[in-house]
Amino acid sequence: MSTTTTIPMTMMAKFMWKLVFDYDNTVNTVSHDHTYALTMTGTYTPTIFNEYVATEARKLVGQGKFVSGVAYHPVSVTFTNTEQMSKEVFGFLHHMTMDQKEEITTYTRTEVLKHVIAPKTRVLLYQRVFEAPGMVIHERTTKMVTIPLTKEEVVEKIPMQMMMKPMMFVKGLKVVYSDSHLDAPTDRIRDVFGGSDEINYMYGGKYVWLVPMMTTMVSEAINHFDLVITSNADPHHDDLAKGAGGAYRYLIPVKKTTTDLLMTELTLARFSSDVHLLLSTMFYPHLPKGFTTDINMERGGEYLYLVWKLQKVYVV
Repeated sequence: MSTTTTIPMTMMAKFMWKLVFDYDNTVNTVSHDHTYALTMTGTYTPTIFNEYVATEARKLVGQGKFVSGVAYHPVSVTFTNTEQMSKEVFGFLHHMTMDQKEEITTYTRTEVLKHVIAPKTRVLLYQRVFEAPGMVIHERTTKMVTIPLTKEEVVEKIPMQMMMKPMMFVKGLKVVYSDSHLDAPTDRIRDVFGGSDEINYMYGGKYVWLVPMMTTMVSEAINHFDLVITSNADPHHDDLAKGAGGAYRYLIPVKKTTTDLLMTELTLARFSSDVHLLLSTMFYPHLPKGFTTDINMERGGEYLYLVWKLQKVYVV
């Protein structure tokens, strides 16, 4: 399956006009200054949105548009009529395509407005509300009329075009050996601080790099690495300390079945001191994550950790 091909999916949303006030000044011969508070709110619930996407994608598996066993995420969302997209809606669509947190996002703000109600008139003010799976937004957009809106005018259904891509997950690591630093693979895992990403750095032996092995199939994905340091060689795994002498060091891929979180990203983190207890607060803020113990344990010198980002999966 191509990981660069985007797949269109239509999601139905709607705009609704919510009555804010109905001021009847028809029996008066003087104007009236009417002051009111307009409250703008927004709520984005990723769980609802992601479950909707997975459910709709499952319906299209038979048409060959989506693949069973894969998870998808939107890379863009557009309206047919872009004039309908308010600043508030645009901001929440950005959450859908960029944000990976599972936490509910909300905001509330209030603006005090004033209208002059002319004599012998009735004024109704409506506020536009946007609703889509996982999103409810009370916008700043308003409409002032002199007669109530009809049922047909109150609600307008609109299609939203989403472009979907399969999510990529880590399924393992390829350990690359060389006798020259010039052979460093371009897709190797880098040190987040720009330090050396060569695992045997300062210890001699082979040059050793880690390259992530990726997959779109949820069944192949993992969510943890066990670091094993042992005096016994393991022919089934590649030694991270090859040629350096001392203990053998292995990273064993693990898939814990007690969680629906899977690994999506890896980085190395090299430090001059032991910061193991601080790693959970230093990387991927507000997102689930994991990390190894010190890969250089008992070698002396710098501390080296493999850190990964985890994401909840909604499989098709």
